[in-house]
Parts: sequence; C-alpha cells; structure tokens
Amino acid sequence: MASLTPKIVNGHKYYYARISKRVDGKPKIIKTIYLGTIDKIIKNAQAANQIPQAKEVYIAELGATAALFDIAKRLQFVETIDSHLTKRKQGPISIPKPKAN
Repeated sequence: MASLTPKIVNGHKYYYARISKRVDGKPKIIKTIYLGTIDKIIKNAQAANQIPQAKEVYIAELGATAALFDIAKRLQFVETIDSHLTKRKQGPISIPKPKAN
C-alpha cells in the first residue's frame, strides 16, 4: 500500500511517497520516493499534462509489409507455390536410441 508522508526539515515541508507491505505480519516500508515540496509536486503534475516537443523523429516503416502480406493472401501466393512444389520433410528428427547391452 502507498501513502503520502510529509516531513519537516529546517522548517520546510517535503513530501515522500512510501510503499509498505506486511512482512511477518507487521507493516514495513519497502520503498520511499522523494517527491519534493508541494510546489514541485504541483509543477510536475501540470507538466505531465503537456506534451513535450520532439527533438528528433524516427519514422519506422510498417505499412509496406502489411500491404504485401495482404496482396499475397489475395493472390493465394502460398497455395500457388505449394501446388507446384513437393512438401519437404519437416518436424522433429527422430534419433534412434542406443541398444542396451
């Protein structure tokens, strides 16, 4: 379970998120995350709603592969190849067991 805990240091209030869980039947803090002052928490919450400007853009091409797959299905490409070629032996190889002496 997580909780928000304030701590006063040199007269300033700082906040921490603490995650606790039961260990041997007793609650124990297993992780503490520093969040900062209330102003910093508000600033970070407002910044999370804004989309940052991209510094660099990489465009991954994905459409051509899907288009070619669709064309191959419409043309029944696999079936056409299979009708002209014999099926090769596939599957697990059976290795004979050595004879017991």
